[in-house]
Amino acid sequence: MTPRILKVYEQSETHRDSTPSFCGCKATESCKATEKEKEQIDIEEFQLMTQAQGWKFGVIRDNGIFIDEKNRMAVLNESATKILKSIIDGQKINLEEKSIKEFVSEIKDRIGISLLELDVKNLYDDAAREPQADLCCPQEYLHEDTAHIPPEALANRYGCGSPLGIAVPRAGEVAVDLGSGSGVDCFVAAKKVGPTGRIIGIDFSDEMLKISRQYGKKVAENLGYDIVEFHRGKIYGIPLPNEIADIVVSNCVINLCDDIIQVFKEVYRVLKIGGRFAISDIVSERETVNGLKEDTELRAKCFGYNTLENYMNSIETAGFKGVTIKKLSYWKKEKENDFYSVTLKGYK
Repeated sequence: MTPRILKVYEQSETHRDSTPSFCGCKATESCKATEKEKEQIDIEEFQLMTQAQGWKFGVIRDNGIFIDEKNRMAVLNESATKILKSIIDGQKINLEEKSIKEFVSEIKDRIGISLLELDVKNLYDDAAREPQADLCCPQEYLHEDTAHIPPEALANRYGCGSPLGIAVPRAGEVAVDLGSGSGVDCFVAAKKVGPTGRIIGIDFSDEMLKISRQYGKKVAENLGYDIVEFHRGKIYGIPLPNEIADIVVSNCVINLCDDIIQVFKEVYRVLKIGGRFAISDIVSERETVNGLKEDTELRAKCFGYNTLENYMNSIETAGFKGVTIKKLSYWKKEKENDFYSVTLKGYK
C-alpha cells in the first residue's frame, strides 16, 4: 500500500495567513495545494491544532495513523481516519463543527505512540483476529498444563520459548506476564499457583486483550476459581504498584521495545525483594546490518536488534543479580542477520 502523506506548512511571508496552509497528496505524487482546494474544506481548527503540536507531516497507514517528524504519532479511530483521508485526498466533504472537534480530540487522545509500537499493535491485533501459525516460534506445553485452556486460545499463542517452566510458579504466588497475548501463559500459571495466587497479564493489543478476557472466563470455569486479570499497558511503564510480584515472565515481547533497559527497570520495580524473572526472547548474533533496526514492520515480527551481550548488559544495568542463560537456540536468518531464541532467569 502506498502511504498517504500529509503536510502542514506555512506560506511565505508575503502570503501568510493566520493559520498554516495545507497540502495533501499521495506519496508518489507532487503536492499541489490551491486556494480552491483549501476553500472546499474547513480545517482551520485542525491546522491550529497541528501547528500547536509542532507537527510537520504524517503518514496514513491502513488503520489510520498520523506521524510527525519526531516519530510521535496518533492512532485514529475509523471515523477520524475517514475524515483525515478525505482531507488528504482533497475530497469535497462537509465537516460539521462537532466532527472536527471529535477528530481533534481523537488525535490528542492517541498521541504518543512510536512507529514500532504501532506496527507491533497492528500485527498482534490482526493475529488475534486471525491466528498466524508462522509468527515467531512458540514452544509446546505439556497437555496436563493446558487441559483447562480453550483450544482456540492455544491456537493464538505466540512466543519463542517456555519462560514459565523456568520460573516454576508455586502455590499462592503472584505472577505478572508482560505481553500476555491470548493469555496462555497466564492460564498455565493460574493452575500452578492455585486459588490463593494471583495472575496479572499486561498487553498493548486491544484485540489480544479482548480474546484473552473471553478465554479467561472459560479457564476460570474449568479451574473452579478466578485469579487471572488482564490490563492494557506498555511494558516500559507497567501499570502496577511497586513490589507486587513474586514472578515476572515474558515471551518474545521485550525485543519489540526500543528501550529495553527501561523495561527491565520496570520489571525490577514491580518484583518483590527476592523475586525472580524468566524471559524468552529473540536476540541477534551481532550488530544488525541492512537497516533492520529501522525496519519497524520486520522488528514487529520479533527480529530484535539487540545482541545477547547487549541484552544481558541491560538486565544487569537494571539491577538484577544471578542472571543465567537457561537455553539458547538458533531461530533463523533475516537480511543477512542470524537470530537466536534465548531464555534467561534472574533475581532481584
